[in-house]
Amino acid sequence: FINLAIREYKKIIELLKTETDLKNPLRQNLEIVLRIIFSVFGDHFAIFLTISHFMAQKIIHYPQADTEDGSDSILIGNFKCAFEEVTDVIVKIIENARKRGEINSPLESDALSKMFGSLIKGVIFEWKLSGKIGDTEKAIYEILTFIEQGFGLSLLPYRGEK
Repeated sequence: FINLAIREYKKIIELLKTETDLKNPLRQNLEIVLRIIFSVFGDHFAIFLTISHFMAQKIIHYPQADTEDGSDSILIGNFKCAFEEVTDVIVKIIENARKRGEINSPLESDALSKMFGSLIKGVIFEWKLSGKIGDTEKAIYEILTFIEQGFGLSLLPYRGEK
């Protein structure tokens, strides 16, 4: 299962590298990223449900379990590397958009990438709970709208006070 997940993440990475363009506006690139990720996850939804459950169990409950030759650790390492490569592509998109003035957030690009990833994971988690793929167009619209408009609040700057 882990090998299948690695293969699918590599597919996502290749699609992200060929379909996104740093010259595109941020919104366009983020929409492309969402379409690619939801498409690949949607095409192999049952596999990803199984993998996500297996990986959670393996990493959380059995961190000491490993084969004598270390192959479990190698597979998990490869899985994490593939996941991090996806994140790296998104960070580059965000950094480029920041340079063009499309982003004025004080948060680091890495933090923004993690937040974006969390939105994606949230949608996929909802689908997992329901046992089926939801409306991808609606999910893409909602994520992009949230990124553009958020809560619509005007908050005072955080000063670390409690």
